[in-house]
Amino acid sequence: MTDTHFFTTWGRTFTTLSRPWGKPFDVYAHTSAFLRSANFVEIQEKKFIWPIGGWHADPKLREIGLMNQVRLLDNVEAYGMRLFTQAGKWSRERAQVFLAEMRLAVRDPKARAYQEVTFSYGRKPK
Repeated sequence: MTDTHFFTTWGRTFTTLSRPWGKPFDVYAHTSAFLRSANFVEIQEKKFIWPIGGWHADPKLREIGLMNQVRLLDNVEAYGMRLFTQAGKWSRERAQVFLAEMRLAVRDPKARAYQEVTFSYGRKPK
């Protein structure tokens, strides 16, 4: 996405507000290290790029994109309201406007947006 697209603004806002609050939004980038520090072994890290919305030509990725879109729309307020109003000290009204902008961006089929997703897992030794 471009620097001016709302998804970029959303990501920057989450990162900026979440770090000083002690709840970093980019924790996924450190999950494998957390597993290692907890003495897990055989750690695997899988990275995916999921579309947002049903625009993709590949039927499997279109289905994933639609599910991802629903997930984002259903949870955008849960993701953001507390962070914006408590960590960011925003008014409830300002937060609701920002959340509405995110919902519009998620629904925009022209965006052709992807989301980077990382899954990390390992085995706890006996």
